[in-house]
Amino acid sequence: MLTSKFGGVTAHSNSPATGLWKENDEKIVKDKIIIYEVMADDLDRMWWAFFKGHMEKLFQQDEIVIRASRIELM
Repeated sequence: MLTSKFGGVTAHSNSPATGLWKENDEKIVKDKIIIYEVMADDLDRMWWAFFKGHMEKLFQQDEIVIRASRIELM
C-alpha cells in the first residue's frame, strides 16, 4: 500500500526496537516495533488518518504512531 502510493518504502526491521511504557503504577508493558519510512512531496492528512485506522484494525493495535517531519534534501 505504501509502495503503491509513494513509489517506495523503507522498513527499519533488522533488529526490531523494544518499547517499554508504564500501563499503570504496577505494570510495565513491552512491545517490539518496526519503523516504516516514506518520503512525499505533500502531506495528505486525510489519507494518513484512513491509513492509520486501517493499520490499527489490521494489526489489532490500540494506537499506531504516524509522524511527519520536514527534511531538506542535499
